[in-house]
Amino acid sequence: MTAFLYSVGYIAKYAVGKKFIAYTDKLMMNMPMLKTVYSTISQIMDTIKSSKTEMFTQPVIFEYPRKGVYSLGFITNKNVSPKFSQKLEKEVVAIFLPTTPNPTSGFFLLVPKDECIFLNMRIDEAMKIIISGGALQPKFLQSSEHKDGEKNETNKPSI
Repeated sequence: MTAFLYSVGYIAKYAVGKKFIAYTDKLMMNMPMLKTVYSTISQIMDTIKSSKTEMFTQPVIFEYPRKGVYSLGFITNKNVSPKFSQKLEKEVVAIFLPTTPNPTSGFFLLVPKDECIFLNMRIDEAMKIIISGGALQPKFLQSSEHKDGEKNETNKPSI
């Protein structure tokens, strides 16, 4: 009996599950506006899943493209060749700065480590912010407002 239940579960998970995913993919690829965003996100997720090492290790914000304006990017390497740091006379980290709404393109930047603000958030949460152009934000970044308009800052995790 246990073998039978296991077999049914396996078939449901892999056979029916794969058909459902394939159907959903096909449906999303036929929707004009969602097609571009969905295919881009699928490519990114496939790349991240297939990579043996993590492509992005940590989200960071840093001043770019000018002083007073901040960008959200991803650390790709904290141990950049010492030759770069010697030439620049600062310890630098490698950052990928994705473009919105297509994060498969972007910029490679060497940014001084002391000018980076390392964020305590998951890669997927930061990616949602970038892809949506800032419209979608993780729940812990959203603040609730009191009736008098003051922000409620209690019990919010830090970024």
